[in-house]
Amino acid sequence: MSNQAGRLSGLPVEEYNVFSSLPGHFALVKADAPIFTLLAVTNDFASLLGLTENDIGKSFVENIKPGEPAGEIHRLLDSFGQVLHAGSEDRITDFHYGPRPSDSPSSTSWSVINKPVFDLNSSVVSIIHILEPQQQNNRAVKDPEDGTTDKAYSLFMQAPVAVCIVKGPGYIVELANDGMLAFLGRTSAIVGHPIEESLTEAKKQGLIAILDYVRKTGQPYHAPEFPAVLLINGVMEQRYFDLVFSLYDQNPNDPTTTRVFCVAYNVTELVLARQKVEANESELQLRVQERTAALVQQQLLMNSILQASFNGVYAIQAIRDSQHQIVNFRYLFANKVFIEMLGKPEEEIVGSLLSEVITAENLSGWFNVFCDTIHKGEAKRDETAFETHAGVSWFDYLLFPIENDIIVITVQNITTHKTSMLQIEQQRNLLDNILKHSPSGISVTETIRNNDGEIIDARTILANAVAEKFSGVPMDDMLSKKASEIDRNLLQSPLFHQAKHTLATGEAFITQYYFEPAGRWLELAVARMDENRLINVFSDITNIKESQFQLEKYIDDLKKSNSNLEQFAYAASHDLKEPIRKILIFADRLKKDLQSTLTENQQRLFDRMEHSTHRMGALIEDLLAYSHVSMGVSHFDEVDLNVKVQNVLEDLEIEIQQKQAKIVVGTLPRIKAHRRQMQQLFQNLIGNALKYVHPNRVPEVHISATRIQGRVKGLDLSIDVNNKPFYLIEVRDNGIGFNQEEAVRIFNVFTRLHGNAEYTGTGVGLSIVRRVVENHNGYIWAEGKPGEGATFKVLLPAEY
Repeated sequence: MSNQAGRLSGLPVEEYNVFSSLPGHFALVKADAPIFTLLAVTNDFASLLGLTENDIGKSFVENIKPGEPAGEIHRLLDSFGQVLHAGSEDRITDFHYGPRPSDSPSSTSWSVINKPVFDLNSSVVSIIHILEPQQQNNRAVKDPEDGTTDKAYSLFMQAPVAVCIVKGPGYIVELANDGMLAFLGRTSAIVGHPIEESLTEAKKQGLIAILDYVRKTGQPYHAPEFPAVLLINGVMEQRYFDLVFSLYDQNPNDPTTTRVFCVAYNVTELVLARQKVEANESELQLRVQERTAALVQQQLLMNSILQASFNGVYAIQAIRDSQHQIVNFRYLFANKVFIEMLGKPEEEIVGSLLSEVITAENLSGWFNVFCDTIHKGEAKRDETAFETHAGVSWFDYLLFPIENDIIVITVQNITTHKTSMLQIEQQRNLLDNILKHSPSGISVTETIRNNDGEIIDARTILANAVAEKFSGVPMDDMLSKKASEIDRNLLQSPLFHQAKHTLATGEAFITQYYFEPAGRWLELAVARMDENRLINVFSDITNIKESQFQLEKYIDDLKKSNSNLEQFAYAASHDLKEPIRKILIFADRLKKDLQSTLTENQQRLFDRMEHSTHRMGALIEDLLAYSHVSMGVSHFDEVDLNVKVQNVLEDLEIEIQQKQAKIVVGTLPRIKAHRRQMQQLFQNLIGNALKYVHPNRVPEVHISATRIQGRVKGLDLSIDVNNKPFYLIEVRDNGIGFNQEEAVRIFNVFTRLHGNAEYTGTGVGLSIVRRVVENHNGYIWAEGKPGEGATFKVLLPAEY
């Protein structure tokens, strides 16, 4: 038998090969009544019954046909049943394999021994089936007086068995055929001599006692497997014989002539073979027990592994109807993980039907999958969503069909992984949509480094269609060429150095870059993806940049124009001061010379001329002051605003007394500022409050200061300015006030809300105040109501 037979039997190949090579007729039968699967046979047994390796693994009683009579099969099954029931060996005598010859009253028969093989739990797991030949020889009784002695002698001498006749109480060998001589290892010289003389060991081994028994009682004697140590060729050897002793003839009148007929079957080889078989049987029994123990241990280990698995594992077996159609499945096994997945007790799963465990919504789909797996006999792996007690979950499952309509299923909960993959897919779709529909160009740049790790170039690994449109570079070139091959100025540009800085620090940046290959200006926002990749988002700002250049040109032109105007205003105001001074001097002289002759009307004209000249002088002084503040600030000093306000109040002392004004000054800070311009700021703000007093109330002016953050309600400031500290200086009066709609316009040059007849002024003072505040990086605004007064609020930086 080949190794294939070993695999069919279910035994390890090495154990099968040991069994099959044993001498004798043996078979190993599985204790799975009523099938009794044939697990292994010896080569002798296979040759005897004509078995092939295809018969291994099949039913013993179906493939090993006992001979006639028909009842032999029942004797065999009864014997097997007795072994299983009693747990001990059972024997059958005169058992026939093959047909009984019709022309013979007897045939070769066998002695059958069926022995149990136990596992560690003392349960019968298999049966050893042993055959031993059983030959029956009918001795033909020969009457010594029938005159045929010569024929008997010839018959005995040619007999196929060992024959010997001894006579008298001395047991003289009268006849010994070649077979007997060969068994005894002697020659014909023993004939005529007492057997004790020829076989000195005969008495010691009990042969003489047997001969005495037969001779004296007349009863035959059978000694099966009689052990005898014979001197063979000068060497004592152990032999075994089946011996039959009987009277050949007997003369009561002369006992010395009584003959004893001896037939010896040399069964030495058979006995030795059986002893070897028994020894091998013991070894086999031990091997089976060891194998059974190993299988039990393996089963325990496998069960532990299955229970310790992170995956759900269970087994089901198909249930078929009378038409052999699958109608349901039954759970055979389920580990803890699978039981927890279903959220049911183990006793409600193992042994239950599939239809009792799975909900109706899932039953039909899984039933069809299981049936298809059994029909195809192929493993199947897939993913599926499944409704459990915890909700809908995703599982990766593997179906593996094995024998007897059984499927082993491994299930892994991949809900987290699946959810992550779905999220990744959603993000990928989102990214695709962003790339596809973004109005900006988007690209991902990967660095190219030298052997020292220094960045020497870059390449684009991802770009959208808008990037191609804005850059003017074909997508194939963009993705295949180095950055320096597309833009030869890149590696020497500030953009390249900014990009390296971002890769090193992670600090994103926004910049504008002239992309020479397309002749376009691009605005780029660059951020680090990882240590080797940058994300670039950019827009085409060529039109904006051109407008910016044009605007900058206009601004430069305007600055030049303003500078010229300021210089002109300064020069004009400075040069006009002298003519105005002379007009006043000459007018005063002329008035004095003509004092005695002037009429009342002429006197009034001289007064009006002097008044206009003084107004012109004040306007020129204000224009000159405005020109000075328009030139900016060259340096700042530490200025105590309390001192500056006191200086202003001293300058305005006469006007304050004339109007009986009440001036309330709080504590003011020390700041970095231009001394003269701070003087101008408070001079104009306090002077403005004393100018526009209400006619029906005593004027009051309140000056205060508080330290605040830049976040002031009503002002649109930048994020940086919002977080900076400022001093809020307020100059509040109870004068005539103004409409809030005029709050911005009143700071324009030459803007007056009231006629000169009502309130004198040039309309330049508040313009000077605004310019001073701007020179100090501050902010100014006004709040007022007609008839209730006005408040001017100034923000000056608290820190520089």
